[in-house]
Amino acid sequence: MKNKILSIISVIALFIGMSACHSPEEFKPNLERNGINNLIASFPDDDRDENRFTSEIDYQNRVITVVFPYNYPRLSDNVLEISALKKMRVIADLDNNVYISPSLLFLDFTKENFITVKEQDGKSVKYKIIAEIRKSAECVITKFDLKKNNLSGIINEETKTISLISLEDIGEDMADVVISHGAVILPDPTKETLNYDQEQKLTVTAQNGTTSSVYIVKKEIPNKIPAGLRPNSAKLLWARKLVDVGITSSNMATGFAVTKDYVVINDRNNNKAFYLNKKPVRMKDLLILVHLQEV
Repeated sequence: MKNKILSIISVIALFIGMSACHSPEEFKPNLERNGINNLIASFPDDDRDENRFTSEIDYQNRVITVVFPYNYPRLSDNVLEISALKKMRVIADLDNNVYISPSLLFLDFTKENFITVKEQDGKSVKYKIIAEIRKSAECVITKFDLKKNNLSGIINEETKTISLISLEDIGEDMADVVISHGAVILPDPTKETLNYDQEQKLTVTAQNGTTSSVYIVKKEIPNKIPAGLRPNSAKLLWARKLVDVGITSSNMATGFAVTKDYVVINDRNNNKAFYLNKKPVRMKDLLILVHLQEV
């Protein structure tokens, strides 16, 4: 009996020794450390969501290029001039324990700027910062409707096809088309009639004049997807910030309703309900239509 107990103890001790000798796996995070990862610029006193301009970093040549759109606001016809970038707020995205000198707050992008990045290993790297106003490379069709036939094309962005579902002949028609801002489309279906009983090829060229996409418009029933929503079938029609309509506490706006023409927001910190039209309105033009207890 004593020998059996000693044998069991020996086996247990052997396993403990093997476990103690097993060296843990070395943790190797798959992260590239560049010191500085991004430089983000914005206009002071501008609360637009699009007021955020990121950068492209050439680590080999030590150049940080902050890219600005040709039009700002992006969907306007206002051409952004380099002179408008005289005073820009800047924020740097840095790795841990990385420092920049001089400290960043505002930069004048009408000229070249230089910063020194002190990395984790103590090495200092000097970068040149420049601005580039760049025309858009976007070249997509986001809406395609036939006016006379009252047909809405189903756009498949992956295959660059626009499907027209009709059992009847479609014939020639003019189209209502929305394309990327600043882009052009040829042939232009909004200005000339095309026969949609035949496949039509439309070329959308981006604002930069070089990037392009070719769409095929054809009469067909698109394939069903196994589940869920078809990609790109949802569109952001409009957006409003709560602060723009006088609601400053987001945790209080916990209820809303949708009618045919309005979105109704229930602000619990108020005795009224806000009816928001889909078109932007100024606060002084906003009408409070009903009391909350009447909703």
